[in-house]
Order: sequence, then C-alpha cells, then structure tokens
Amino acid sequence: MPRPTGRAARAVTMAALLCVPVAGTAVAAWFLPTVADAAVLLATLAASAVALIKVVNPAGKGATLAAACALGAATTMVFAVPLLILRARGEHAVATVIAEGVADSRTGPTYKYRLATADGRKIPGELSEPIDEFSAGDRVRVVFDPRGVANPHDDDFVGVGLPLTAGALALLLTGVALTVPATASARSRG
Repeated sequence: MPRPTGRAARAVTMAALLCVPVAGTAVAAWFLPTVADAAVLLATLAASAVALIKVVNPAGKGATLAAACALGAATTMVFAVPLLILRARGEHAVATVIAEGVADSRTGPTYKYRLATADGRKIPGELSEPIDEFSAGDRVRVVFDPRGVANPHDDDFVGVGLPLTAGALALLLTGVALTVPATASARSRG
C-alpha cells in the first residue's frame, strides 16, 4: 500500500494526533483516579497540540473545530470511563452512609458520602450528589469499584457511561473528518 504524501499525509497525521488525547485519557481513566486522568488529558493534549503545530501546521476554522471536537471527546471520556468501569467490574450493594461532607465550588455545593457495605467493609471513594440526600446511617443502593479507581455511583446512573462513550466517539470522528479541510494547502485556500 502506498504511503500518503502531501496533504493526505498531513491529514492522516493530524487525525492520529487528534486521537492521542482521547485514547490516552480513556486508557488512563481505566487505571487511574480522576485527578490523575485529568493530568494525563492535559499532558497528552499539550503534546498533541505542539506536534500538530510543528508537523502539520493546520489552518482555518476546520482546524479549530477539529481540535475542539478532540478536546470535547477527551473530556467526555474522563466522565464516561469510570461509569464503564462500574458497568464492567462494579459490585452492587446496599450501602450505609458512614460519613458525610460538603465540597464548595463556584457552581455550588457537592455533597460527598463515605459508604460501607452491609458487612462493614468501607467502600473506596465517595458518592457525590448535587443535593443533600443522605445522612449518616441512611442506606443507599450503589455500584462501587472494588479496586477504588472509580467512585461509587447510584445504580441508575451507571447506564450513562455507554451513551457518553458514543458521544465521545462521534465527536472524535467529526474531528477526524475535519482534518481534510484543515490541511488544505495555502494555494487551495486562497
């Protein structure tokens, strides 16, 4: 198979570089907690951006839209992968709230709950809710990751992981499709 040259090679290179932050973030999210995954997202995004500018030198609105699609896809994977983890290896339990706290942010408070199983084992991570739903001693149905990578979530929320992943893939494919106009030569843009 002949190797692509010129514009085709730049488009293939750009498409591959757009995939790096998405794939890197998804893989990191499978093994690392969210904070570390966000760091991987930023590092791979920065490395891909530098490589894109140096190697491909894309231009025009297509390049900006392609980059925005890749960023959106990678960010979506930060939220989708923990839900996929819970779907794949999560354990369902009726947990007891053993501690509660509040984390304040610009968007308002987030209520955090530490949980334990019926046999007294502490569940790794914290259940986060936008409203104050529980008190110490309350029981709640959750899915939790026994390895502690993904925080526990309500039973019904875990199903959102697949649609989020589909949305991320659609964004990535849109970004890849936009590499063709983004790599047009200056002569053809003129």
